[in-house]
Amino acid sequence: MIHESQIRAIAPNARDDVVAVVVRDGAHVLTSTRIDTPLRLAHFLPQTAHESRGLTRLEEDLSYSAPRLMEVWPKRFPTLASATPFARNPRALANRVYGGRMGNVDPDDGWAFRGRGLIGLTGRANYRHYGRRIGVDLEEDPDLAAEPGIAFRLAASFFAEAGCREAADADDVVAVTRRINGGTNGLDDRRQLTAIARAIFLPGELPVRTLRSGCAGVDVRLLQAEMVELGIEIGIDGQFGPRTASVVAAFQRRANLSATGIVDAVTRRAIADALFLQRHGGDA
Repeated sequence: MIHESQIRAIAPNARDDVVAVVVRDGAHVLTSTRIDTPLRLAHFLPQTAHESRGLTRLEEDLSYSAPRLMEVWPKRFPTLASATPFARNPRALANRVYGGRMGNVDPDDGWAFRGRGLIGLTGRANYRHYGRRIGVDLEEDPDLAAEPGIAFRLAASFFAEAGCREAADADDVVAVTRRINGGTNGLDDRRQLTAIARAIFLPGELPVRTLRSGCAGVDVRLLQAEMVELGIEIGIDGQFGPRTASVVAAFQRRANLSATGIVDAVTRRAIADALFLQRHGGDA
């Protein structure tokens, strides 16, 4: 089972509805697609987070300036004059860059089958193929690919079928990225997110230490995410500053502990107990 705090430690600004779907459906979806080891999970979630801008965007943003179009698609838009008609014109742009390929045949197919989901599903042929894989007619209703539950299932299906599991087994971020992206765009961010996920999901990777003001790292990031899961508002940045100390002290008072603002073994146990009760509806 994947927990909210684990997701938010990787993607702090993730949409609530996406987090809820992954928590609710994660065990079933990931088991059925055999993304079922800590290492596979430690590559799957960071890649989906990168592709969806931190689990916030389930539809491709095609609103580009003309100069940016020349950078992204230099062969299609070699000059400012060629790019200008498509600047800030998402529908026209989608039909220009995706039309006539990836199974797109009708004049508006580029727009209808633009990138959607957690791993930008693009093109009529891919919508048809992966829709069939998960039992949803995406060719008839492509907008469904941007619904969180369906987007999650599509991402897991793609990850499995594209050979990402095997690349993840080799702990090869570059290979996983190439299978998803076709290149290595955003590789530095993917590496950073994967390092965070490895620390969270791989046994023995996350340090166990007393956390106090001045500490920094993935363990602080996860602590902050656990506070968010417990309903305490705090930014997730991996830095144990005054705000984190204040939040920890408030939690300690609520748990009838000394309000030191330091996470020692006793406080860590109290946090784990509170999370257990919340995740199980208050049933011990």
